[in-house]
Amino acid sequence: MKFKLITLLYFICELCFAQHLKIPEGYKKITNSPASGRMMSTIAFKFDSDSLDDYALVVINKEVFNDVKLLIYVSSLDKQFEVDYINDYDFSIYPIPLTLKKNVLSYGYFLDGTAAFGRFLKLRFNANRNKIQIIGYDSSYRLNDGYVNKSYNLLTGKYIVTKTTHSQEDKTNKQYFNGKKQIEKLFIDDINNKLFEQLDNTGKEFEK
Repeated sequence: MKFKLITLLYFICELCFAQHLKIPEGYKKITNSPASGRMMSTIAFKFDSDSLDDYALVVINKEVFNDVKLLIYVSSLDKQFEVDYINDYDFSIYPIPLTLKKNVLSYGYFLDGTAAFGRFLKLRFNANRNKIQIIGYDSSYRLNDGYVNKSYNLLTGKYIVTKTTHSQEDKTNKQYFNGKKQIEKLFIDDINNKLFEQLDNTGKEFEK
């Protein structure tokens, strides 16, 4: 009986999602993260300033392995936004599950064949502009003797570069570098290769 009730609630929720989020033709929902194997489901959350649910979902092209999109439905605008997962290389994309913290939606992905290069973005709805704003950017990649993590607060302009290296004596050394570079407000319409090049180059001098 309990199983039937859970199943019924699941289908009711899926029906609610389907009324708002429209999966583009030729795409399908990603149910499990190829990066971690964790479940990737449609999520309902309070993103804008009204009391209605907003929705987010990650989909992939059925025929093109590196064509992935984040779909976001904003109830106050009665509008669906589509955010392409930018891929600089012709490699597979490994999306990670969406996460929520307060009213901030985070999404990210790793690129296959790039020494585990990963990008992670934080999104928040800007009610004054009626747009989805990018408020944070994180990236990571491996070095020959370690790896680099960078966290960029796009609201304050402050960024932290953490460089971790391993010596031949199996000792781990961590170096932390701080910087600040204020840039104009960024929105999901600004997401492209040129933007990521700009963000990736910020603090690059500390990654060597």
